[in-house]
Amino acid sequence: MLIFSFLFQKIERISLAIIGIFSLFLIGRNSRLSKQNKSLSSDLQGRSKIIDIQGKVINVVQNTKSVNIDDNIERMRKDKL
Repeated sequence: MLIFSFLFQKIERISLAIIGIFSLFLIGRNSRLSKQNKSLSSDLQGRSKIIDIQGKVINVVQNTKSVNIDDNIERMRKDKL
């Protein structure tokens, strides 16, 4: 019985040590993932703003009428512009 209680105490200490090491690993990993998440979130916001601006530029380009330079020069000569 003495041997079993001794082994049980050793197993208990080893299991507590393993749980502690695993907990430290999880805390460190969580910290690194939190930093990575913040970085990706800010990158996503920047890209979202760029896409929004590009969409506005495309909209403006599509909605503007083409300008015929020859006609404008002709009208300027005739003082109609």
